[in-house]
Amino acid sequence: MKRYITTIVLLIIFTIIIIAVSRFYFSKNKTNDNAIPLQNNNANLNNQTSHDPLNSAILNIPLDKALSRITKKPFGIYVSPGNSPVTPEKFTGYHTGTDFETTPEEADIPVEIHAITDGKIINKLSISGYGGVILEKAVINNQPVIILYGHVDIRAENSRINIGDTIKKGDSIAILSPGYSPQSGGERKHLHLGIIKGSTVDYRGYAQNQNELSRWIDAESILGK
Repeated sequence: MKRYITTIVLLIIFTIIIIAVSRFYFSKNKTNDNAIPLQNNNANLNNQTSHDPLNSAILNIPLDKALSRITKKPFGIYVSPGNSPVTPEKFTGYHTGTDFETTPEEADIPVEIHAITDGKIINKLSISGYGGVILEKAVINNQPVIILYGHVDIRAENSRINIGDTIKKGDSIAILSPGYSPQSGGERKHLHLGIIKGSTVDYRGYAQNQNELSRWIDAESILGK
């Protein structure tokens, strides 16, 4: 009888030990399971913030089928009267903007230009070599920029925006100037889009030193992405 009672007591003790071990094991695994998603979320956050913020900017295209129009003067190309894809050529240097061409069918019809991002109009004027120019102050992923829209028709009937206006991405800001007219600076009908880093305007369409191109952003690399 005494041996039987001892056996029962041992079985009870053994059962209690098994239950305690099981609860400890379950609790440990549950904690680890909860920790795994937290580590993955942190890893994803790091991946999202480690890339170049400028190259991830999502901007509006300035005119219909814009990227397919970059056929003559992309950003950074070196041109001179002797090697330019445009005839006649008046300029020499490294192109600081991106040119968007028009088609022969668009020669005599309005071609609307749209803001590529939210911003504020800081100037609207005529400049030699460009004709009409609109300048927009904006921020692209925390980097201040000035966007230059060149060869646009800034006459009141063709551009209703004014200096000081706040504009939204996609807003119509003007139409292209007629080709080889005073409004286009005597140039073909096209858009010169320059994106200048910082808050200081640089009107140059061409830089004489290739290293100077670092003051501008290649619009083609960030448009539509």
